[in-house]
Amino acid sequence: MADEHSKAITCAELHRSATFVAPNPWDAGSARMLSGHGFFALATTSACLFLKSALGYAGSHALLGRS
Repeated sequence: MADEHSKAITCAELHRSATFVAPNPWDAGSARMLSGHGFFALATTSACLFLKSALGYAGSHALLGRS
């Protein structure tokens, strides 16, 4: 696995290049699938956490706290 410095360099290079796609995985399984398909960057979203909580996924309410 790349160290943090290497990840930062890769991220900066992606932003300096032409347009790139950063898909937004729903869960760990889709994140593994997307990275396995060659995506170098994956987005995150607070909406995903909200929807998981609203749909009743166990334990997801704990991820939404502000404390």
